[in-house]
Amino acid sequence: PTLLFLDEQGRTVLRVNGYYPPHKFVAALDYVAGKQETQRSFRDFLASRQPVPASGKLHREEGYLQPPMDLRRASDGGKPLLVLMEMRQCPPCDELHQDMFRREPIRQSLGQFDVALVDVWSSDPLITPEGERLSSTEWAAKLKVSYAPSMLFFDERGREVFRTEAYLRGFHTHAAMDYVLSGSYQEQPSFQRYVQARADEMEARGIHIDLME
Repeated sequence: PTLLFLDEQGRTVLRVNGYYPPHKFVAALDYVAGKQETQRSFRDFLASRQPVPASGKLHREEGYLQPPMDLRRASDGGKPLLVLMEMRQCPPCDELHQDMFRREPIRQSLGQFDVALVDVWSSDPLITPEGERLSSTEWAAKLKVSYAPSMLFFDERGREVFRTEAYLRGFHTHAAMDYVLSGSYQEQPSFQRYVQARADEMEARGIHIDLME
């Protein structure tokens, strides 16, 4: 589901993509009801709320790009780039790494990307795919990242071509990666339609899809 929150003038002040856990959804309601959009971004408002228990660490693996990160793409092409926008106190981030990314089909797709994990609240410097020198939190703010974990996909030339900004389980996590790897985003601009076609094709082959597995 996608929820649009409008102010009295009919302007969109907040967009909620997909499922939010209860504490984050309540924060979204409070943000709009309290007219906080006139004072700060939802990203900053959410950071001020008491987080639910989490591991308190980043899951940056050895195979990921390591700080200080230069995210510019090589002129001769190469792997596309997957940027994981995360934070330390983030239960869905823990779940993404401790469950989703350990599933073999997803691991295989993940291995076809250069992977960069960016802490949205870190002052660590990096070079963006466009060649700008910014801190991690400055770049996250510029990209208007308000949900963690968000997955931002860049093609071989460093252009952002797709992103996810919602709670995803295995099927949608894998579908997002293959949507970019297969180049389907260039032919089918609707990710929802791509996902539906993918599910229908798998069901036709006798593979039952449980979207919450």
